Amino acid sequence: MTGEAELFEQALKKGVHACVERYLSTRSDLAGKVVVDLACGDGRTTALLQALGARVLAFDLFPESCKLKDPPQFADVQQPLPISSGSVDMVVLQEVIEHLPNQLLTLQEICRILKPGGELLLTTPSRSSLEGRLSYLCFESEHLRATPWGGVSSG
Repeated sequence: MTGEAELFEQALKKGVHACVERYLSTRSDLAGKVVVDLACGDGRTTALLQALGARVLAFDLFPESCKLKDPPQFADVQQPLPISSGSVDMVVLQEVIEHLPNQLLTLQEICRILKPGGELLLTTPSRSSLEGRLSYLCFESEHLRATPWGGVSSG
């Protein structure tokens, strides 16, 4: 990736992270909750969730990229996760789903690990925004197809 592409990607991620941080900071109910941060990247959201009192299980395809003292576990979000069924209160998945060849498989796995009534905090780029259009045209023209929602079930 070129220097310009890296700067552009960092700016986009800072914007997304700021929105996620604002939202999570309003949540007073996360203390003691089990939260899975899938594809946790540099660990910013993991650190915030920990500061809010959540018990965070962090995973990433490249755990060495994480800046946290305790690195995340390796996980490919297209494979079964080493987590018991119905044991997680919340899953966070930021800016990843649009890159996956089998989005349905990942969503089904998330449903498997979530407790009944559990939450999924998922972000994905908006192609209708100026940033989304530029990102798509310049760097991400191979985003993958939409998932048929009929295949996703919480029970």
